[in-house]
This record gives sequence, structure tokens and C-alpha cells, in this order.
Amino acid sequence: MQEKILLFLQEQANPFWDALFHFFSFLGEPLIYMLILSWLIWNGSKKKGFAFSFVLMFSVLVNLALKMIFRHPRPFQVVEGVDGKRLSTAGGYSFPSGHTQNAATFYFSLYARSGKIWILPIVSVIVLLIGLSRLYLGVHWPQDVAVGLILGILFPLLLFKPFCRIYEVKRHRLIFLAVTAVGSFVLGIGCYAASFFLPSDFDWGDIHKFTLMTTGLAVGYLAEMLFGEFSTDGTFKIKILRYLLGLIPVAAVYLGIKFLLPDFVWLDMVRYFLVGLTATGLVPQIGKKMKLFGAG
Repeated sequence: MQEKILLFLQEQANPFWDALFHFFSFLGEPLIYMLILSWLIWNGSKKKGFAFSFVLMFSVLVNLALKMIFRHPRPFQVVEGVDGKRLSTAGGYSFPSGHTQNAATFYFSLYARSGKIWILPIVSVIVLLIGLSRLYLGVHWPQDVAVGLILGILFPLLLFKPFCRIYEVKRHRLIFLAVTAVGSFVLGIGCYAASFFLPSDFDWGDIHKFTLMTTGLAVGYLAEMLFGEFSTDGTFKIKILRYLLGLIPVAAVYLGIKFLLPDFVWLDMVRYFLVGLTATGLVPQIGKKMKLFGAG
């Protein structure tokens, strides 16, 4: 049945559908999340930005762990007649769909953050189209998308409000950040070390990157608690300015290490750690000195 669905979608392929579903797949990719999350962290509710960040990162890490447990091949790898497209976004194993799960987590967290009911149908349609795009592109099975959708909805449903409550109590926030920073760092280093002992065909996907990004986010939030909290208040002009200037160091770290230094796994880990640290730690502290952020 799953093969029939994929083959049916493949038969509908034409340049228009290709362009449309490439676009919807793009809406479920990390660049979109980074751009929107940066705005929310620097200009929105700090409590909700904190919750949003860690709900998404925990969803990403669970998805990557499940992929390694099930090790399910992608349809274009095993089904004759299924032509995989946008393969640059189809690394690692297939089950569950990372695009669908992370998109559901991200966009439903966006709804949870806003609390506005009119956003719910919009994000629902976006997430469903992202899931459908992964089927059309031949990079996921229907079961991957279905399970990814369910998991992606559960994360904000179960964790968004508890994480907001953790942020409100400074001691709880400190404990949470310390445990998250240490735990994600140990997990990332452990996966990297284990890669030397497992079969060469074992695909680790991106877990080494996102464990260290989670560490960076947590360390950045800890740095704020130690060196002085910041305020996201300000005029719309100030918010635009701090956002645009803040993206410069984030982009410099993300792109600079990737293009200027050798392609080593451990450098990728450093790069993602620094992206997280820059977003939650360095940009606000530098912005305070430039009077772009107020004192918290």
C-alpha cells in the first residue's frame, strides 16, 4: 500500500508540482527555524522563546535517536520507480520523518506561543503540506510522515507549558540548563566516540551536530544568568536593527566554519555549538553593550 501511494505521487510529477513541493519541503528545514527562532529569542517573550527553543531541540534529538534505532531505508533507495528529489535533505535513515516531526513541533509551538486560535488552521495546513512534500519527493514512506506528525504535535502539547514554568523559577531554570548542557554534550561526544567502533555503513545522521547545538543554547542561557539578563523591549526599529545585526555573527559562525575550514565531524560539532551559544549568549551580551538590548 505504501509503495502504491508513492508511485501514484511519482506519476503526478511535473515542473509545477516539483517547484511547489520543493518550496513546502524548504519550510520544514533548519534555516527557516533559525531565522524565526532568532527573532523570537531576541525580540519576543523570553520565557516563550526559551520554551520554544528546547521543545524544538528535544524533538530533533528524539527524532534522530529513533532513526538510529529503526535504521529504515528511504523509499528511493529500495523501490524501483521512486525517484528521490531534494536529496541534500535526505541524509540518514527514514523513520520517522524528521521534516514532518520537526515542522509539526516548530509550527505548533508557534501556535502555542501565540495562543491565537486563527493561527491553528494555518500551521496545520503548512505541516500537512510539508509532510506531503516528503512523500512526493520520494524521500519518506507514509508511515514515516504519520508517526513524525504525531510525535511532532506531542512535543509542544506536552512540553511547552512545563518549560515556560521552568523558566519562571530561576533555580529550576539553572538546574534544567545545567543538566541539559551536560547531558547533550555527553550524548554528542558519546555518539562521536561510538562511531569509531560501529560498522562503517551505520549512518549517524546529524545527531552529533544537534546535540552540540543544544549544548550551545543551554550554555548561552546560563551565560545570561551569570553575566546579566537582557530585555527584549524596544521600539520596532530597534528590534529590526538588533535582529539584522544579530544575524551577522550567527551567519558568520554557521557559514564561516563550514566553508573556510576542513570538513571534519568534530568541526561540525564545534560549529553547531557556537551557533547555539552565539544566538542565546553572545548576541544578547554584545547587544547590551551596543544599547540594542536593555538590562533584564
